Amino acid sequence: MHCNYFFPATSTSLRSVPLSAVTAIRSTRLRILLSLLLMACLLCGGTAIAGTHTSSTAIALTGGPNPSFYGQSLVFTATVTGDGVHGAPTGAVGFTNNGVSIDPSCDYVSLFTISTNDATAICVTTLLPVGTHAAIVATYFGNITYTISSGTLSPAQTVSPVATEFRSLAPSAAITYGTNSITVSGIITAFGYLYPPSGETVTITINGNRQPATIGANGIFRTSFPTATIPASTTPYTIKYDYAGDSNFTSATDSSTTLTVNRATPVFSNLTPSQSITYGTPTIALSGRVAAGPVYPPAGETVTITINGTTVLATIVSNGSFTTAFPTAPIPVSTTPYTIK
Repeated sequence: MHCNYFFPATSTSLRSVPLSAVTAIRSTRLRILLSLLLMACLLCGGTAIAGTHTSSTAIALTGGPNPSFYGQSLVFTATVTGDGVHGAPTGAVGFTNNGVSIDPSCDYVSLFTISTNDATAICVTTLLPVGTHAAIVATYFGNITYTISSGTLSPAQTVSPVATEFRSLAPSAAITYGTNSITVSGIITAFGYLYPPSGETVTITINGNRQPATIGANGIFRTSFPTATIPASTTPYTIKYDYAGDSNFTSATDSSTTLTVNRATPVFSNLTPSQSITYGTPTIALSGRVAAGPVYPPAGETVTITINGTTVLATIVSNGSFTTAFPTAPIPVSTTPYTIK
């Protein structure tokens, strides 16, 4: 059955929509669209008439590039060929992949005439997922003259994961031992315009320490990497970035940047003030603190204290503090103060 609408003055057919097209399309979206067209036709004064199409059509479906990678623009062209008598087919074509819409923009694509017997409809999409797609179909919806027909793409369209790479990484850095953290950042991308989904992660590794960084919009990631415990070294540490990949994006790694950790320069503070004693005094208490900013030498290391050639070792505790009793009984009387070194 068809629905025909005619201009009253000319009785020229405006559109013919076959009712059988509704059940022939597996895509729910296309069935709804075609049903609405039929209803509109009847409401505008069309007449439902019974009958069958008189002429058949053939569809040649091509596509490419093939093989392709995820996110690449694919072009599918359906060429609908008439019977050689009634001219080029008119109407529209819908494109599906395994029975579902291949792309909303390709659900109903109007035909344009390319010859006296042929018309084409073109679907351009970037939405085809990774895999081998053997059921990409173009369906011609038919008209008052021509029957519904369909064509399947051959060979199957192959879509592979797209290769990713790191770009705009934070430059190599140099810090002093004990620095709390550094900021590491970059972009993970494919060709500079495709990006892994937000929420996936990049793993950064320095000296065996691993830190995840969450990928955001446009492949951008950034994190604060803790560095306070990385030892000073004359050899730079490699900063290694790793992306594990997913079903659509390949894995990627980058080791092009480094971190140099220089030795910290400690200073003494809170030293015991200068003092005077009487000759023969057995000992004096000497104390202080040694630190390089927020970090201290390891507990158990020592500070050497020297007075008049006599040396005593003072053990450093956890907060950089030290204290000792320095023997002073043998130190001779002098009008010149002795330096405490």
